[in-house]
Amino acid sequence: LMYLSLPIPKPTVSESSGSSASLSESAEVDLMQCLDLFTKKEELEEDDWVECEKTKQRERSLKKLDMWSAPECLIIQLARFTRFHNISSKVSTFVRYKMKLELHCKEKVEHYQLNAVVNHLGHEMKE
Repeated sequence: LMYLSLPIPKPTVSESSGSSASLSESAEVDLMQCLDLFTKKEELEEDDWVECEKTKQRERSLKKLDMWSAPECLIIQLARFTRFHNISSKVSTFVRYKMKLELHCKEKVEHYQLNAVVNHLGHEMKE
């Protein structure tokens, strides 16, 4: 069993139908784009830089996640909330998905069948 919390990429105008003015209303991405973003190399913030053992100086650092093996059961949760400077906002981008998912890992390719979708509706609690 594996539980993945996937980020939702910001759609570009070409991925969305319509002009940039209607981008937020009609924006959509594919589930594979979410997986690609999850495994994309990213530069860490300066506070998270790693200290070099030789120079003892903090150095610019990169992080990259990969999936080495595929689980028998995969649960995917879409990260629908983002946080920036202590302000959270909901990501309303529509995520397309297929009934079958082909997941490429380092060791092999695994095929998954969609069994359920949970669509939580609610509102954000204010402090």
